[in-house]
Amino acid sequence: MLPMIFRLLAVAVLAGCGGSGGRNSGSSDGGSQPDAGADASADAAPDAGFADGGGEAGPDGGACETPDADGDGFASETCGGDDCDDADPWIHPGGLEASAWESVQVADAGGVGGPPVLAAGPDGSLHLAWQYGQIEGGLGLRTEIRYATDASGAWVEEILAPTGGELDETPAIAVDGAAVVHVAYYRRDKDAIRVVLGERAGGAFVYEAVDTVGVAGANVALAFDEDDVPHLAYQDFSDGAIRYATRDIGWTVEDPDPDDEWTLRAGLLVDSGGGGGGAVGVHIVRIFGAEGERTGDVGRLDRFLGAWDASSPIAGEYASPAIGQEDDGDPVVVGGAGADDFVLLLDGDDGDWGEAPLDPGDESHFLNAGMWTSVARGGSSLHAAYLHGTGPGFADPGEVRHARLDADGRWGFETATSAPLLGAGASIAIAPDGTVHIAYLEQADLMIASSAPAEDGVDSDCDGID
Repeated sequence: MLPMIFRLLAVAVLAGCGGSGGRNSGSSDGGSQPDAGADASADAAPDAGFADGGGEAGPDGGACETPDADGDGFASETCGGDDCDDADPWIHPGGLEASAWESVQVADAGGVGGPPVLAAGPDGSLHLAWQYGQIEGGLGLRTEIRYATDASGAWVEEILAPTGGELDETPAIAVDGAAVVHVAYYRRDKDAIRVVLGERAGGAFVYEAVDTVGVAGANVALAFDEDDVPHLAYQDFSDGAIRYATRDIGWTVEDPDPDDEWTLRAGLLVDSGGGGGGAVGVHIVRIFGAEGERTGDVGRLDRFLGAWDASSPIAGEYASPAIGQEDDGDPVVVGGAGADDFVLLLDGDDGDWGEAPLDPGDESHFLNAGMWTSVARGGSSLHAAYLHGTGPGFADPGEVRHARLDADGRWGFETATSAPLLGAGASIAIAPDGTVHIAYLEQADLMIASSAPAEDGVDSDCDGID
């Protein structure tokens, strides 16, 4: 495998050669949608499978004038290579593919609902949490956190802490190694703003306050290490700074950012062994900038052996960061850049960041590309989900997109579903059998798009689809 920084350059170069456009899978109604940025060769490609996002180069093909006519990084068989169709950049050795997607409505998100968060249990059951909101006469906006699961075979919904605060918002969800479901969120009531963690064991949620000092905290992120210890990152409303909390006997709250930058959104990764000697490494990627903004600079905070280290940030207009791990353990950060790109942001050995556009979107669309990004691991692949715009108008169809980074360093992209008036959220979870699930909002409907994996996920008969 190439070192991370060299694979970053390879993706950037091939994206400039048209490698980031591509073919889409079928949407929930059985059709397909055109890709923004796809070149003319996509018109002749089948309507299923992943578009190729670039990767490692293949053989040079000897003395041929055009050993790699389609620019996919693999030389043709006639030029001594192993690309069985050198006229189609999405057909090549190891090319990715996917089955058709299907979408189902799970629940009502409320008139002013927030983005859903999704997790899969070890038995394949799905667990969903979201912010449900309504305007109640003269009382104004009231929100609550709702939870639903299909563990019984049918979707069952409940309200978390229904006697709780006036505003319960920004949930995060995770299932630990003992199959216990955890939902973290922030509660704003008349006395305080605090982070609450609900744990569902034995069929009922039990709640505890995580941070009761000050005014914490929105945009909650939640993860568990291999010992089922919870880790949270969230914003402190008093100064906008990022906070980190973990539980041993009791909760410990830390301030990982010495500059206390105003944090707009954060992602969290726990690496049980990345710290060396079995120590737990904690990685926070966050967008920070001016209060009230949707985009800002991106940076990373890393904690090893109890000490925090801040990476050099990238200045720009970034949104919705998500952090995960490659098959070899290297961290990967993806998110939205500016108003039009879903991008890959990598941290090299020297601590510097790099950027490579992966999937460009429509700059004028209200959704933009790369918004509401989430990541999840499935087998040897890292998966991401995000929203993607296709036109300038509010009612123009938006897309829920799925990206996959395989163990060989190649990115693939596809459309999971397309619909007008998509709302916030694109939360991904991978079931133990490899099925990919993405939760999203379509107007006030809470939806889940699902796609069962192909038998091996690899094109084996040179048609782009198995």
